[in-house]
Amino acid sequence: MQPQWLVAIEAALIFGGVIGFGVWQLISLKREKRKDEEKRARGEESGRNRFRDG
Repeated sequence: MQPQWLVAIEAALIFGGVIGFGVWQLISLKREKRKDEEKRARGEESGRNRFRDG
């Protein structure tokens, strides 16, 4: 293989990895936000730290 092809393949893999990681983080954030909203709706979280604030 020519070095130009190797560079192109490496760049594509890095770009794909960055995009994949970004999508994974967005999905994870969306799930966490939904879980927090469900907790808040059930009244399990008052919006402050019970142990620190008393």
